[in-house]
Amino acid sequence: MLGSRTSIASRQWAAAPAPLSRGAATAVPLQSRRRRPGAVARSCKDNVAALAPIDSVAEVVINLPDGGVWAVPNKPGKAASARIFAHLAAAHGGRLTPAAAEEALRLYDEYTAEAREKPGSHPNIDLCFRVIAEGLQLPISVKQL
Repeated sequence: MLGSRTSIASRQWAAAPAPLSRGAATAVPLQSRRRRPGAVARSCKDNVAALAPIDSVAEVVINLPDGGVWAVPNKPGKAASARIFAHLAAAHGGRLTPAAAEEALRLYDEYTAEAREKPGSHPNIDLCFRVIAEGLQLPISVKQL
């Protein structure tokens, strides 16, 4: 039995992060879990820190199918979402697609489960759920300062 002082680093095996779809986690040697370029880390904060900085970005704008606009300002409390959506714009050709939305859910990490449990608590994640469910392809533009 492992004592309460045993750290995860001293264990030979650890459970792999669960995929977004329902499925069982598998045991993976710690050596194979080293971070690869582009790999998603273990928390939203870590994931966002690994993305390109957006110091010159004022806001990220997503055009909705009904003609409305979804704006994510680069300001305290919203900066992580602005950074995630700016990354998605660059990585996915300026479009929020189902594949881009899946990446966003991985980047949001622990907040994704919270948003599933409490719809409306994380509107930007709810938008990603909608993009996936409806197969939307929404234009994203990054507005500079």
